[in-house]
Amino acid sequence: MVRNYSLIGERKALKDLGASQGGQSGQDVLQYAISRFMAQGQPQPGAPRTTTRAAKGAGPRLPAHSPVGRKAKIIGTPNSGTHTLGNWQSDNAVDLSVPVGSPMVALQDGVVVKVRHHPQDGGRFAGDQITVRGANGNEYFYAHGKASVKPGQRIRRGQKLGTTGSANGVPHLHFGQMKGDPREHT
Repeated sequence: MVRNYSLIGERKALKDLGASQGGQSGQDVLQYAISRFMAQGQPQPGAPRTTTRAAKGAGPRLPAHSPVGRKAKIIGTPNSGTHTLGNWQSDNAVDLSVPVGSPMVALQDGVVVKVRHHPQDGGRFAGDQITVRGANGNEYFYAHGKASVKPGQRIRRGQKLGTTGSANGVPHLHFGQMKGDPREHT
C-alpha cells in the first residue's frame, strides 16, 4: 500500500510511517529524512525557502527580501535629512544600519547598469555606488560599499553584489529605488 505523507505531519502519520519502515519510530524516520536532505545541502523540510539557486559562478544565494539579506534598522528615510539632492538615488532612499562588511544583495534578477568607485574614506559620498536594473524595469541603487560586480554583468536574485561600508562615520547601506517605496524591502 502506497501512502503519501508530509515529512512534517501529524503524530499518527509519523507512527504509521515508522511502522512501514521496519518498526522504527516515525520520529526516527523523520530525523533520518531530514539529515539526508541537509547532507545534500537542501533546506530542511517545512522550512520556508528564502534563497534561490545560484547561477554558475555566482557564489551562494542569500535571502533576497532585503538589500542586506536580513532585517535592518532604518536610520535615514526618503526625502529627509541628507536625502534631498534632487535625484531618486538620493531622495527615494533609506539608510540601513548594518555592520561594515555585511552583504549587499540583489532583490531580483537583472543587470548591473553602473558601478562608480569612490574612496573608502568615510566621507559623505564614500564607497562604491552600484545601480542595478531589475527584470521588472525598476532600478535599485546601493551606496557606501565595496562592489564585487561590474557594469553589464547579469545578476540573479539573492546574489551578493558586494559588501557594505561606512559614510559620515556611520556604518550603513544607502539603498535607493527608482519607483516605489524602498522601505518595503526592509
